[in-house]
Amino acid sequence: MNEKPVAIIIPCRNSGNSLSMTINSILQNFVYPYKIILIESESNDGTADYCDRLANAHPDKIEVHHIKAEGTTLAINYGIKCAGDMDVFLTQDDVIFHKFLGRDMLYEMVSYSEYPDCGIVTVRNGGGTSGEMYLDGFKWVGTWCMFISRKTINKIGMLDECLNPGDGDDIDYTYNVFSNGLKVYEIDMFIEHHRKFNIDQHEHESQKIKKRNSIYFKKKWGLDKPSVLVKLEINGITKTFDRFTLLDEGYQIDKLGYVHHDKEVFNMITNVVKTFKNDDIMLDIGAGVGDTSVWHDKGTCFAFEPSPRCYKHLLTNMKLNPSIKVVPIHRAVFSSPVNYTIKQGDHYGLDEVLISEDKSTPQAIVLDEMFKGVPNIKLIKIDAEGADLEVLKGAINIIKKNKPIVIIETNHVEKAEVEKILIDLNYSLIGSSGVNCIGVPIK
Repeated sequence: MNEKPVAIIIPCRNSGNSLSMTINSILQNFVYPYKIILIESESNDGTADYCDRLANAHPDKIEVHHIKAEGTTLAINYGIKCAGDMDVFLTQDDVIFHKFLGRDMLYEMVSYSEYPDCGIVTVRNGGGTSGEMYLDGFKWVGTWCMFISRKTINKIGMLDECLNPGDGDDIDYTYNVFSNGLKVYEIDMFIEHHRKFNIDQHEHESQKIKKRNSIYFKKKWGLDKPSVLVKLEINGITKTFDRFTLLDEGYQIDKLGYVHHDKEVFNMITNVVKTFKNDDIMLDIGAGVGDTSVWHDKGTCFAFEPSPRCYKHLLTNMKLNPSIKVVPIHRAVFSSPVNYTIKQGDHYGLDEVLISEDKSTPQAIVLDEMFKGVPNIKLIKIDAEGADLEVLKGAINIIKKNKPIVIIETNHVEKAEVEKILIDLNYSLIGSSGVNCIGVPIK
């Protein structure tokens, strides 16, 4: 890898004490070479002087530029120009935890950016969901955690300054990346972001600006017209989806997008469902918007999705594929029938199911209880956002009886226990990559 420094661009206006925490988190943790570029905009709380002191104290690491207060979008683009031919990492008032599990976040971002199809790299909690004024449910990468390689900038340009002072510019840039056939890659790191806005609060939250930018964004991309439907084909099976839900799930129309959507997993799913008979069953736990549930042409899929917003789009994509049989179940799955509540996260994949003491809340389903005595379960896919191991523990008996293919996404801590359970059930593990574990019964 050519270790050319990365420009870390930080727009700062009246940032106060929040800026010091951001700078210290970078100085203390980054290993990969970098240059911090501070873009200060007519602050009146001492931020300008503080930026100057930082640049004097770290002349090899920090430079500061003082510009007019004309908006965050213009400030970011000014920083990108100052970066010359360097790749850029955009952040704001964030504390960045780099050496999580001994890894260097910036190094990993640079590594992914070298992929020919990479447009942006972010961290797993670095994206958000736009409000309905932009795209309902579209997952985007915020400028508080957006790594952009110079090749991406050369191809699609900088942020759209028509969206200044800084509302919707990151949604627009992410959409631009997808529309140019590029992908967004995520890495498992964490940042604490938006501790304080870097522009005036009233300016950032102006509903007039939001409405104006939303109208501009939709006209720019032709989204003021009816929703576009697309066909996606994998292994000779074709299904119809709403375009925006595909984008949220990481697809770029006919391509798999986010790196956590493993092509090997989808190949396995489509190869299995192609052999389905009319009485065969698939269990999709954590169905999301239905990007797995709809792939069969015969048999039945029971699709479990507790998140209200995911469930809404699951129903939409079911209607677009009327020839298949999907039984949607708006409930969580666990190892015991606990009561639970939903905590809404920044975007679909970060909604949390929290165990509740309130007996009036929904009760989780246990697969061994619901499907006791049910034959012909051929495939179980588990992607339960941290509850994967518990879901598996509640399905031991039906797995023993039916010997289905098991595809489970789990975290690094629980991965070894998940694999041990499958091996003890006389499964071989194939195609295990990242956090995806594919279990195939040994005949």
